Amino acid sequence: MFQHRVHPDYPKLLSVVDTLNFLNIPANAFHITQEEYSLLPEYFISYLNLDKSIRPYLIKTEAKAKYTIYKGKKRISLSEHDLSDHTNGVFLLIEKEDNTIFNFSSEILKRIPLLLLTSLLIALLLIKGSNIFSNIFFLSLSILGLYLSATTLKDIFGIKNSLIDNICNISAKTNCTTLINSGKQSFFRYINFSDLSLLFFSGQILGMFVFLISDMEIQFFAVQKLLLYCAIPFISLSIFYQLFIVHKWCLICLSIILILVTELIYLSIFFKNISFQNTEIFFLCGIIIFSLITFWQWVKNSLLKQKKLQEFFIEGNRLAMDYNIFKNTLTATNKIHFPHSVFEAGNAKADKILSISTNPFCAYCKEAHQLAKKIAKKHSGKLSIKIILNIDLISLDNDLKTEFCRRLVSAYSVNSEKFTEALDYWFEQEDIIKWNKKYGNISISDDAEEILKSHHFWALNNKFQFTPAIFIDGFPFPKKFDRKYLPYYIEEFLEDDNW
Repeated sequence: MFQHRVHPDYPKLLSVVDTLNFLNIPANAFHITQEEYSLLPEYFISYLNLDKSIRPYLIKTEAKAKYTIYKGKKRISLSEHDLSDHTNGVFLLIEKEDNTIFNFSSEILKRIPLLLLTSLLIALLLIKGSNIFSNIFFLSLSILGLYLSATTLKDIFGIKNSLIDNICNISAKTNCTTLINSGKQSFFRYINFSDLSLLFFSGQILGMFVFLISDMEIQFFAVQKLLLYCAIPFISLSIFYQLFIVHKWCLICLSIILILVTELIYLSIFFKNISFQNTEIFFLCGIIIFSLITFWQWVKNSLLKQKKLQEFFIEGNRLAMDYNIFKNTLTATNKIHFPHSVFEAGNAKADKILSISTNPFCAYCKEAHQLAKKIAKKHSGKLSIKIILNIDLISLDNDLKTEFCRRLVSAYSVNSEKFTEALDYWFEQEDIIKWNKKYGNISISDDAEEILKSHHFWALNNKFQFTPAIFIDGFPFPKKFDRKYLPYYIEEFLEDDNW
């Protein structure tokens, strides 16, 4: 999750707790002894020492003091004693909500284009193909080879597959990443073995589609047979590289080689006496190869740029969410003193204060108000909220707006809850007529206009003419930081004992 990855303490457990609380999911980490395991909920998270590394795992409580560990697609059963031996004693507990939300797997959506293409090709084979079984078998090998080729470029495509990762690291002598990410295997400037295999199998699938439409099925297999013979030196080079250069085996690469060898043996046995009947097929193959290389270079460059920008964005946001940097930047400015007539909400006796200077007619104030409302709702007992209405009555274009502002201020004379309720309703509707139907019976107090003037003069004197303006304990919110992280900063601010 993005918010988790940009946390300054990522990947520590604290980053998980803070992220869940940031998303309004109540969560806390506790030190729990074995004697207290009976109090654990049905599901919880703990760091376990499995496979010689400590990682967080989702754990389910079973009957008779048994626990199921979710490790990717695997399920590991541990006794209470075994759990105590493997855990570091810290457990993350999440408060269970009453409602359950069901989401469709995004993995299914990702596979829809491939499924549609496969269905189209199979339909074409049934209509055009003379040997349906042979064509489907060859197509299946090509699709499998394309998928394995894509997994070698998983960092570019963003593919995450725990099964592939487990296979690649099945022993000390196997490591796909070492081979795939090594620059030594790139024998062209821009294309390496991974690119070649992806282009090769893509070419087989696209070529089968084009040649079948052109009624040149036999010629297609003749071309593939020739290309597979040409691939033998590259296969030998890949094996040599794994065996003598890196001294590691890439099981994905070996699987791709196995598919290529299977295709070559299959075509050599069942398509012995095939030949090239005309030179048009070479021109057609040239167009297909050139189109695929050009398209792949464009896609690869775009994905690499996107990946680089995403990494830069994550690092930048991780820096922005570093509370210590934010605090130092915040407190480097001068503390602002507010007028005595500010409107207060939340806990008026709280030591920690969040202030906002707003204007009902400001286009940007609605979002800031909703943000402050969300924070106030979550921390009403710990935080004092101060509201300043920076409204220039002279600049208002009609008496209806002036009367609305006076009546809004007068709502505070009833009580603070009435004022915040009236202000919330205004930002929800932003319609004076609708607002007056609900709050038009509030009597305008004698000092309403003076309060508005004092707020506006305060803003002018302190050079905060623009709204919204947010203050944390009197310090202006730094312009270099994004307001969307304000809930996170407030969380840290409230827990800061050294403030």
